[in-house]
Amino acid sequence: MTPVFDVKGRKTNVEVSTKTGLYNNWTYINYALINNETGQAWDFGREVSYYTGRDSDGAWSEGGRKDSVTIPAVEPGRYYLRVEPEMGQDGRSMVYTLDIKRSVPSASFFLIAVVLLALPPILATWRGAKFEVRRWSQSRYASGHS
Repeated sequence: MTPVFDVKGRKTNVEVSTKTGLYNNWTYINYALINNETGQAWDFGREVSYYTGRDSDGAWSEGGRKDSVTIPAVEPGRYYLRVEPEMGQDGRSMVYTLDIKRSVPSASFFLIAVVLLALPPILATWRGAKFEVRRWSQSRYASGHS
């Protein structure tokens, strides 16, 4: 369990990032972001795995040592994070660090903005091409006229 921390300001998203020292192993971490005053909880789990080796094709690696998840619409208040890691039965331990950030920008908003900004030029080009087709269809130089 983490110490209690403040989420200040307006209702916002909260990102929980995990960095591990995994090597040829996996972990599944159960999290709960809990409001210290109301008891409201966001339960979620994340798997992190990292494997590497060498075979007849050369060196390979799979997975990664870090992971992050974003919890949307967290009200301001005092919170703590309950962390319950699970690992394989190979007897090795794991070192991990947690990073908790609020108001993290989302790539989906950027993509929506790009699409909305691209619509006017696309529509203008389409309308212009349609106009030119109609204009040239009435010309004696249009295809189909002799």
